[in-house]
Amino acid sequence: MRSPGPGSVEGIATELYRMISEQALDDLRSEDTALAVEIHFEPVRVRALPATDFGGGECSIDGYYLESSILNRPTILYADKVAPERARFTVLHEVGHHLLQNDGAHLLDPIDLLGRSAAGAARVEELVCHNLAGQILIPRALLDEVIGDDVLIPTHVIELHDRTNASWEAVAVSAAAHTPKASVVLVRKPGSVAFAASNGLPRWQRGSILAPNGPLSRAFSHSVKATADIYRYGLPHAERLFCGTTRVDDQLAIGVLTPERSDGRCEILGQPEPAWKRETFCRWCGEERVVGWCAKCSGRRCRSCDRCGCGAPVENPLCPECFLKNPLRPGSRVCVDCEK
Repeated sequence: MRSPGPGSVEGIATELYRMISEQALDDLRSEDTALAVEIHFEPVRVRALPATDFGGGECSIDGYYLESSILNRPTILYADKVAPERARFTVLHEVGHHLLQNDGAHLLDPIDLLGRSAAGAARVEELVCHNLAGQILIPRALLDEVIGDDVLIPTHVIELHDRTNASWEAVAVSAAAHTPKASVVLVRKPGSVAFAASNGLPRWQRGSILAPNGPLSRAFSHSVKATADIYRYGLPHAERLFCGTTRVDDQLAIGVLTPERSDGRCEILGQPEPAWKRETFCRWCGEERVVGWCAKCSGRRCRSCDRCGCGAPVENPLCPECFLKNPLRPGSRVCVDCEK
């Protein structure tokens, strides 16, 4: 498999990974994570607190790293009222922040270069720590064994989850990062994205709607292979990709989107029509549809009447008497005006 570049998110995370001893890695994966961190990363202390949004801005997991706290030691705070896999990932993510403030401080320079701004660097640091947590839980050797150079499919994701202590989200991130261009989508409610981990593609946010009647929308009822679906349906930078889906249970279905078919056949997909090419004038009042977005039809709303493209006004037939398109009563041959 390809080696990550030294100036990439994965490359920086790999350098942090190499700073951790094999014994520490084994304990972080299989033992009590908080205790393992305190043993192998002395003087760090790990404390559980009620679930809350510690990160606030860029940090998207339930934890926070303090270089100094009331304990007079570096401290990792994390929410423990969540699934054990999620708590483990959170603590390992914060270990990444600790390493970047200590033995890995020299890696802050390439992070700044990647981010190009203070806010951008903060986002890159979060991605690095996410990637590190994924590498600890799901070693690259295991990814090479399970996926190798094959086109990523849902059964790869399921096998990685079954063979590790990682959450579905962590497995999705690692599996997608192992593939040059792919997205692993978790669907927990029909019709919307619960989580999407993507590599080489724009971000697909939680709660985004799925293409109606597409493979992802029907993932709970039908498993498919190499079937076209639209990544980022109804959003800018939408792209048609090959999709494979598998239903795990009543609460979860997995979809994997890639530019290549998983069955080895060669096929070129046409791309969806860009959002800016869609109808821009309201069929009700004639004003431009340039406000917001409708969650159902993915169209813009009219700036005058706030209608979208979900419905259309009823068009009356031409009256044979007055030759106008006025309303007709049921069963009548002429319009209501000509009946008078």
